[in-house]
Parts: sequence; C-alpha cells; structure tokens
Amino acid sequence: MYRLGYYRYVETGFLPITLLKEFVYCPRLAYLELFTGYSYTTDSMERGKEVTYSYIESIVRNVKSIRVQCYVKSKFLKLCGLVDLVGETRGGLVVYEFKPLTSLSRKSLFSRHKHFLVQAIAYAIASEETFKRPVIEICVVGANKVVVVKPSPSLRHTVKGYAKRLHSMVKSEDEPSPVKTYKCNYCKMRNLCYF
Repeated sequence: MYRLGYYRYVETGFLPITLLKEFVYCPRLAYLELFTGYSYTTDSMERGKEVTYSYIESIVRNVKSIRVQCYVKSKFLKLCGLVDLVGETRGGLVVYEFKPLTSLSRKSLFSRHKHFLVQAIAYAIASEETFKRPVIEICVVGANKVVVVKPSPSLRHTVKGYAKRLHSMVKSEDEPSPVKTYKCNYCKMRNLCYF
C-alpha cells in the first residue's frame, strides 16, 4: 500500500491537525487519507482560501495584530498545521477557523460538527505553544454566524484523548472497520471505503 503520509509522520513524529479533524469525523477516513496517500480538497477548503481581508476585517474585532495561514505546532499533541487566523489581543490570542460553506450553531458545534471544534481546539493548543501566549477564545466562522467557544480544560482533555487515539491508530496501522452512516453520503473517500 502506498504510504507517503505515513512516512512523513515517521520522519517528523507530527501529524497534521486536519487529520485529527478527519479522525473525529470518521476514523476510517483519516486512515485511508494517511495510508493510501490519497488526499482531496473539499469545496469548503477552497472557499476558505478565498477569504479576503475585507471579510476578515468584518469578522475580527478588537485585535492588535493578526496572523493569517500561519504554521503552528504542538509537541504536547504531536500535531501541526496551518491555522486560518490568529488574532492577538491584550489578554491573549483568539483563534479563528473558517468554515464558509457550513451553517453552524453552538449546538451543532458540540454534536454533528464536533470535528470542527476539535480541530479549532487543537489549533488553539498549538498556537499557545508556538506563540507562547494563552488562547482566550476560539471563533469558528460558519456560513451563517460566528460561534465563540472558550478553550476549557475539559475541551482540551477531549482533544488530547482524540490525538492519543489517532496516534495509536497510526502506530498500530490497524485499519478501522467501515461503518455506514449519513456521513458517507458526503465523503469524498466513499469509493475507496468498500461500500
């Protein structure tokens, strides 16, 4: 099996934060992406790249400076990636994650869109380690609204648990069994997933 993603992990010891998001959405999706080397860009990812500075200015308030698409790394989680935006305030950092094609609510962020929340918290942890400042809030920007979340100890613990499970899956190379859910209808890997 072609395992370019796996070899990159072996060389660095770090996995991409986006892979953690995929793992939370569906462990098999993360496995297939890492071990087959097949990757894809969703429409939402493409739209995220098109975020303009005027749009950012309309969303981001009360910050001294911003960093867009900056590399962050967490030795604690052994994860790294490009965070969409980090704003710096007097009290600390604010992490922004853009999901421009997804309608969000606070309730959905803690249920069916939990993978977005886990991704944003992982970026927050990595941002704290990278910039040596605390993250005071996380803003997940959806198509309809901005959902603000405080990076609580329990959310951090949840992310740590998912990261540990992801690393365990990668080290063992155990392929998760396919599980047919409503998510399969939206998955770009469904043709590789043996359904």
